[in-house]
Amino acid sequence: MSIYSEITFARKIIFWVLLAFYIITLPILLMFAFGITLEPRGNKPVIRTGILEVSSRPSGSLIKINGKSVKEKTPAVIENMKPGIYTITLVKDKYRSWEARVEIKADSVTHLDSVILFPQRLKQKSLLIKPFRNFIPFANGEYALLLSDSVNNISFYDIKSGTILEKPEELATYDDYVIIKVENVPSSDLVFLFLLGAEGISVIGLDTQMGKLRIQELTEKFETLPDKILWYSPYLDMIYFLKGETLYSIGKNDESTRNLIASSVIGTGYYKNSFFYMLQNGKIFEINRLGIKLPHIKIEEEKIRRYFGGGKNLTIFYAEGKKIGIFLKEERKLLIVSPERELTWAGITGEEVDVERDRILLWTEKGVGTINIPDRFLDNELPEVNWYLNAIKKINPIGPIGNNSHFLFSREGKIIAKPILPKTQGKEYEIVEGLPKEKIYYSEETGKLVMVKPAKGQIRSLKIIPEKGFSVSKIIK
Repeated sequence: MSIYSEITFARKIIFWVLLAFYIITLPILLMFAFGITLEPRGNKPVIRTGILEVSSRPSGSLIKINGKSVKEKTPAVIENMKPGIYTITLVKDKYRSWEARVEIKADSVTHLDSVILFPQRLKQKSLLIKPFRNFIPFANGEYALLLSDSVNNISFYDIKSGTILEKPEELATYDDYVIIKVENVPSSDLVFLFLLGAEGISVIGLDTQMGKLRIQELTEKFETLPDKILWYSPYLDMIYFLKGETLYSIGKNDESTRNLIASSVIGTGYYKNSFFYMLQNGKIFEINRLGIKLPHIKIEEEKIRRYFGGGKNLTIFYAEGKKIGIFLKEERKLLIVSPERELTWAGITGEEVDVERDRILLWTEKGVGTINIPDRFLDNELPEVNWYLNAIKKINPIGPIGNNSHFLFSREGKIIAKPILPKTQGKEYEIVEGLPKEKIYYSEETGKLVMVKPAKGQIRSLKIIPEKGFSVSKIIK
């Protein structure tokens, strides 16, 4: 055999060896890419895996899975996890460790988003001022109005710094006016004061945009006083309000007169950047951020009479697709309606829509739960309440905190936080003990717990949540 023939033969051997290696390894590489692992000794040789996504406040927390540390720190994406129940622990110096049992499912992502590690030592700031009547936080969570009977005696509290702010000079015009009503408008920086003076009733808006308090005279715009101010759209610079059963809108900063939107309105609400209203005949409409009116599903009038008794104070929660949730506060009842069916839950004392996780948070005097909102209601798919807390003793709910990742409540003189993340069962965390009888508020924007005794002029604030940590929720869907 010549040297040329030997080289050709060797090349053929190398080619077939490489081809065989490629054919053997390609399926393994593809299975690994799609989250599939091989376990030849187990009962199931091929196992599909899941993904765990973790972010925390603060970030940079050490991650332990079933007691063993992994190399990643928060925020992290941990792939190729076998389906099952895991104990996940997050640890960081100067913070209390966080621990929960978490379910990992095949071919899906389990999100531990915005996990809170509470500080081992809480910094308290106290303030003693002249007594006031009520503490009204602005919807943006940065400021609060310390309400008294007259404009001359009101104050403004900066929740972040824990100090009293100077009043806008323009308020001096209304010093002798009596405050008869305060409207805190959801999803905005606006608070409206209804004032009674010698010349009648005036309406002014307190605006906290750009970190400054400003007032706007709005009496002439309303022409007649509204019964309730419902919503402010920053995109349209438009205020929506009710007078009787009639829905109107007015421009906040221009000279336009009020616009009639609809009559016979029995329910209103907002979701994301849209405003919703329901008519007495059951028709539901949306006004989106561009001011375009869109029709939605119609609820049968018979159902309205059966569930609401013709009530006129419904709050509407909307989610993507042909589904709607309606919360009737007077009856403490939640109703979810679709074209095919309807479901009700009673005894509800509070609610909030978790937009990021497509669920409704709800709480009672003894429990905290969530209802997942599916893309559409199927005949065999009924949303159920997933109870994270179902206590025997009565609790005093404060509300969700940390981007709806935990729920805060008080019980037996203690303030407690409970994780409410999907596919997670976490332990309770005592935040404050020996709690006196105070009104308790939480500011999501500042991460502060504010405890107030208006009659004594006492305000205490505690920083219970650290700075916002980076979230990886947009990386993995």
